[in-house]
Amino acid sequence: MMAGPHRRWRPDEEAFVRAAIAYMTVPTIAARLGRTPKAVLRWMERHRVFPTRTGDYVTSGVASRLTGLKPQTLTALARAGRVRARRVPGGRWWMFDTEELPMDEFAQLADARISRHAVQRFRQRIDRRAPEGQIVAAIRTALRRPQSVVRRDLGDGTPALTLLANVETDERTYTFRLVIVPSRFPGQPPVVGTVLHGTEGKSRGRNHYSKLRARGVPRPGEAA
Repeated sequence: MMAGPHRRWRPDEEAFVRAAIAYMTVPTIAARLGRTPKAVLRWMERHRVFPTRTGDYVTSGVASRLTGLKPQTLTALARAGRVRARRVPGGRWWMFDTEELPMDEFAQLADARISRHAVQRFRQRIDRRAPEGQIVAAIRTALRRPQSVVRRDLGDGTPALTLLANVETDERTYTFRLVIVPSRFPGQPPVVGTVLHGTEGKSRGRNHYSKLRARGVPRPGEAA
């Protein structure tokens, strides 16, 4: 039975909304809590918690980080019908189709080329037993449905995007980050350069262990 309009929000319900909004739609969250979508949207508006995505659509904030355009500019484009977007039912937010966004050097993001290095890093860092087809499918899903997107250029000044993704498969759920750079060839889709752990700070590379060995600390698995 759906709850009445004046039912108080419990702390565990509020925590659930804050965590689930990154990978669940508002109607799904409402169904899990036994509330109406409008009630969930009202709570989100009061607490400044905004939906990240619904299906293949992302909020103006995520779309802004993808394109480099201001949210107000994207909203104006949506109102003019120049990008595919829709309003959240019962709310004031616009949701943007990730495949229709104008992304200069990151155009055709959903069609990005997956490098051999990215597949190898997925297997090393995320799932050693995953077949290549499953890895490619997971990365393709992440490109279409990013949980969050951050514009973070590389140390040499190369423009780059870091996409955080939560992808469910028949076997398990993957959480990982993709680093995407523009293609070196004009007119070609961008390239998925590498795959990182879903949480910042987990990935330790060659430089980290080189510094440890210089201090006499053995690498994990090496004899002291």
